Amino acid sequence: MPGYVNGREVSFVKDTGASMTILREDLVDQSCILEGQHTTLYTAIGQPFDAKLAIVELDTPYFKGHAQVGIVPSLVADALLGNDVINRPKVCAITRSRANQENQADKRAEERMAECDVQPSPIDVQDCDQVSDQDLNRINADKLSQLQKEDPTLKSIREKAVTAEQSKSMSLAFYWENDILKRKWMSSSGVRQGDQVVLPKRLRRAVIELAHDQPFAGHLGVEKTKDRILRSFYWPGIFREVSEYCKSCDACQKVAMRTNVKAPMINTPIISEPFYKISMDIVGPLARSKKGNRFILTIVDDATRYPEAFALKSCDAESVANSLMELFSRVGVPRVILTDQGTNFTSKLMKDLFAILKVKGVTTSPYHPQANGKTERFNATLKSILKKLCATESEEWDTFLPYCWPSV
Repeated sequence: MPGYVNGREVSFVKDTGASMTILREDLVDQSCILEGQHTTLYTAIGQPFDAKLAIVELDTPYFKGHAQVGIVPSLVADALLGNDVINRPKVCAITRSRANQENQADKRAEERMAECDVQPSPIDVQDCDQVSDQDLNRINADKLSQLQKEDPTLKSIREKAVTAEQSKSMSLAFYWENDILKRKWMSSSGVRQGDQVVLPKRLRRAVIELAHDQPFAGHLGVEKTKDRILRSFYWPGIFREVSEYCKSCDACQKVAMRTNVKAPMINTPIISEPFYKISMDIVGPLARSKKGNRFILTIVDDATRYPEAFALKSCDAESVANSLMELFSRVGVPRVILTDQGTNFTSKLMKDLFAILKVKGVTTSPYHPQANGKTERFNATLKSILKKLCATESEEWDTFLPYCWPSV
């Protein structure tokens, strides 16, 4: 596949068996090679060989940026593309932690490039999708005005903006002043008012970082960060963006106070109609019986406490559904079925079955089996009886199963 090394077009061969990307030495300037640094690599048959290390700028379908590669005198192609580039993780959403890691990696690459007398190209603010807080001092009034006029997210605001003179008689308005788009606002009580600069999209992330991450900002919460920004700036969707940024902050998540909020206790409804509501659970895996059964599906009626038990070879959704249909053919279809959150109970097959039969599926809270206490109590009694009946014939437990649950 085609690619570039330091801006020079080369032909890459994708090698999924290589752990490191390797280039032919004549394709790399001597200034990029790390003096005195090398690594030991192995061929496909295990023969070792030494390779020099270098920092180069790669442009491939898998990765674009500075990377450390191996350098050898000769290759079967211009370059071998290894798993360090092929398997580089691709993420749709860059988390704050991930961005910090990439920034640190870029800094290390720049330090090594400086040692090799290779200088990165300067970054133009106009070409950046998001301006960092360090580059905000490069934004003057002319640049701010240009960004405001080019930002598509401010199109509706630009269309309804008035002049500064017209805004004097209005309590809330968007207006142009010295070619800068601003917002005039006043609280409903009239106590608070002010003027805000309408911020273009490229500058919003940097302003949020200044208002939340800097030492003087103190990583405060959503409301205080929002109030701090609204003193000077405004943009469409500011409340949502500030909230998402603060909630995704690594430092805040690590030291945030944990509040133990408990839901109020309520009385559960008393079921008086037989088989209006049933509860079910899975027991197992048990020792495999001679018939191949390893699990027990236990079912308890909430109103009468009448139990049922079915021996199953597998506890998948299909086996559970077949046993339920067998039960429904004898006692009728219930209105409510209570289960835990096992995948065999929450699968698409079970949801479709409940929808066809117009049954409401209810699940217990995670790690809280007490919500299905009647079935759990029946499980304990059933296992106790089976242990006594099958003490000498453990492979016959499914034969004794019909004798157990009627006596419970």
